[in-house]
Amino acid sequence: MYRLISLPLICILIMQCSPMKTDMVLTKADSPHQITEDVEIEIGYKLIIEAGAEVIISNGVSIISFGDVLIEGTSTDPIIIRAENPSPGWGTLKLKGEAKKFVIKHATISDGTITSYNTNNHFSEVHFTNTQDLNWEWAIARFWYGQVLIENCTAKGVNKAEGFLLHDVNDAIVRHCRFETVPDGVEFINCDRGLITENVFQNSNDDAIDLNGCNAITISNNQISGIADAAMEIGSENFGSSLDITVESNKISGCDKGIFLKEASSAQMTGDTLNGNKFAFHVTTPADSIRVSQATIARATLTGNDEDFYQDDRSQITIIE
Repeated sequence: MYRLISLPLICILIMQCSPMKTDMVLTKADSPHQITEDVEIEIGYKLIIEAGAEVIISNGVSIISFGDVLIEGTSTDPIIIRAENPSPGWGTLKLKGEAKKFVIKHATISDGTITSYNTNNHFSEVHFTNTQDLNWEWAIARFWYGQVLIENCTAKGVNKAEGFLLHDVNDAIVRHCRFETVPDGVEFINCDRGLITENVFQNSNDDAIDLNGCNAITISNNQISGIADAAMEIGSENFGSSLDITVESNKISGCDKGIFLKEASSAQMTGDTLNGNKFAFHVTTPADSIRVSQATIARATLTGNDEDFYQDDRSQITIIE
């Protein structure tokens, strides 16, 4: 259970010792809501944040839900979830395996993180901001298994934590999103048959898109610029090769590497435009690998790169005019 302490301008939610055995509903009428201690919602109950509600979360405080989470604003009445203090920020909104549905629509979420396990996730029109001093192992939103559709969202960081990190999620879709100063804005690990399309990535001090141990992923029509490492890193990082990757009609500029194919991975690349990068295509294979990295490149537009093609002596590049 939780109790509400009514003050003139704020509603303070204090979690009792036992987990909640009721829906937790946060309304616009009672806003702003301030969550000052960790909250745990039991199986069979929901966290519902209604359109127009504002939620302020104290330093390091997390919400753990074993039930569905529905955060549904509207275009004219969005939801705000923010930290009481941007530094150090709040903790994590964690959905456990018993939760089945996780929806966030028309919301602004700042200075906290999200994790979701084996849940049906749909994020739409969500604006994420994270200025916390987090290391590379953290992400704004991290998913294991389940289903993931992220569309029309933005993520703005300070080149600390990653953006959307997906583990073992098949048929995932990330589309029409914008990433600014977010390293590894989209990273897939051991995912099959996903789609990363029509996104914008800018000014990351790592990669923009990273595939590790993935199969049959399509990366299309993205605009990527100002990336300190690779616009796309297609390889393993100890998770196995990424195979049968389709890369098409992307625009890449001002990056250290445009498309970096490595770790005995394979990709078909068609109609990409690469301008002003150090390397447009960079293909390598480990010395101890049985397979080799294989890139098939068709109808690429290459201008102003320091080097259009780089390959080591074990890799294969096939160019189709």
